[in-house]
Amino acid sequence: MQVIRKAVNNTTVRQGHSSVSILRVIRKHFTLYLMMLPILLYFAIFTFYPLIRGFMISLQDYRLIGNRPFVGLDNYMTVLKDPLFWQALKNTLIIGGGILAIGFIAPLIVAIALNEVLHATFKKLTQTIIYLPHLFSWVVVGGIWIFMLSPDGGLVNELLKLVAINKLLS
Repeated sequence: MQVIRKAVNNTTVRQGHSSVSILRVIRKHFTLYLMMLPILLYFAIFTFYPLIRGFMISLQDYRLIGNRPFVGLDNYMTVLKDPLFWQALKNTLIIGGGILAIGFIAPLIVAIALNEVLHATFKKLTQTIIYLPHLFSWVVVGGIWIFMLSPDGGLVNELLKLVAINKLLS
């Protein structure tokens, strides 16, 4: 039997012991397990139950009202034979791959490129400009754009008036 030392409280636990030692550990940490119970119930109710129920429904000829006969894998065979399913799957994979490339690989390249910048002020300014949109609500950003582009007193039209150009939006 292998002996494992725990660094936290320096207790010894032997692997391969009977269920009596497991019950002893459960009794010792009963309050911790009790605190985990609501989280486990949450996942059971809102994750596992819908997953199992959805799989059961997929094996039936599902109707809102009336009998729901069991059809087995016929629903899956119908979907796999449909050419529109394969086109939808292809589109989903292309869109998912594009989102992955743009949302993961591009920021990674920008981060590596910024890491190589030697001028500290430019580096910090660029990081601030890149990260700044994450700090604002889209409602605030929309309000700023409305303020800037308003035809009656907007910042852009007021600047155009200063250089003697008529209103951008009339």
